[in-house]
Amino acid sequence: MYEGAIQRNPKLSSVALQGLRASCYLQDGGEATRRWLAQARRSLPTGWHSHLAVGSLNAIAMLQIEGRCYGLTPSDVLELADLLERNPVYRRRDDRQGLSAVRSNLFLANGDVGAAMAQMRKSLETLPDMDTIQALHRLILATQGPQGAQAFLQEVRGVLPPGGRLAREQWQRGLDALEKP
Repeated sequence: MYEGAIQRNPKLSSVALQGLRASCYLQDGGEATRRWLAQARRSLPTGWHSHLAVGSLNAIAMLQIEGRCYGLTPSDVLELADLLERNPVYRRRDDRQGLSAVRSNLFLANGDVGAAMAQMRKSLETLPDMDTIQALHRLILATQGPQGAQAFLQEVRGVLPPGGRLAREQWQRGLDALEKP
């Protein structure tokens, strides 16, 4: 199914990634994964935008992290994230935030906490959200202790969340809850 669609239109970036994701479930020694990885490398730099692409890449990253995608390395997934990010149609804030999350998860799974934290900070600069703040707070608490975590919370108190007054109130309540032991 995916082969026909991508042959008819190689700019379908989400189809290339969905094909790669599906290939992870095949028991063929990674042959289909290598084929779809090559196709994704061709499609992503100039492919059309799809809301499914970043989510598909995240699912692929999770399969790779879990060891369920034979022949796909963390470097391959990071390369695909870079290809998407360099494509001008994937420069929207939610796309960039999703790509930062893919990278953060890969870095964490491979023990590179510093790189994961840097990606989370990049994500917060792009589109502040409480889930990222909570995850980064936990990492800072674990690596830098309570003082580092408190300094981080003070820093993010100066960040304005997207939305109006209600969003700001919820934001402050979320930060308050993180301060409690």
